[in-house]
Amino acid sequence: MTLLDQMDTDLDKVFFDKDRGFAEECETPASTINVLFDEEYYLSQPDTGIGVSSFQPVASMKKKDADTLEVGHILYIRQTEYSIIEFQDSGDGEVLAILRKQ
Repeated sequence: MTLLDQMDTDLDKVFFDKDRGFAEECETPASTINVLFDEEYYLSQPDTGIGVSSFQPVASMKKKDADTLEVGHILYIRQTEYSIIEFQDSGDGEVLAILRKQ
């Protein structure tokens, strides 16, 4: 078993376990996967010095689940529809999907 395989197994047991971990179900075009969902708060301060605050919905998922998805796909999390606008690969078996609420 490779290190990446072991990390994938560990992620399943701890974070992406819906019953004992932090995961919640996410409906994708092809299946149901477990994700870690968050609406991150951020404050953007452009050159004007005036801050603009916002929330950015994101879903952290296993790389093998993300490999079945594409930018533009629709996900259903907490009975809300989101479209994928970007992927960020962490390099450790997890991928962060940046989402837009539909």
